[in-house]
Amino acid sequence: MLTPDELRLRLVEEIPDWVAQCEDKATEIVTMHQQTFGADHRQSEIELLGWAIKYAGMCGKNVTVVADVPN
Repeated sequence: MLTPDELRLRLVEEIPDWVAQCEDKATEIVTMHQQTFGADHRQSEIELLGWAIKYAGMCGKNVTVVADVPN
């Protein structure tokens, strides 16, 4: 189990832009494309997705997932 500080540090190493969005006071909703995490279904990417969503919630943000639009 990660402490909030450990979680933040891991996310800063892996996805610093996500952390910046979550910590931006002017941002209410953080957005990700469906292929950002878990595109190849590796356990590590699915875990990172969970951490990212958890961190956004800890920062009081809503998360929106954007899907591909069919042609």
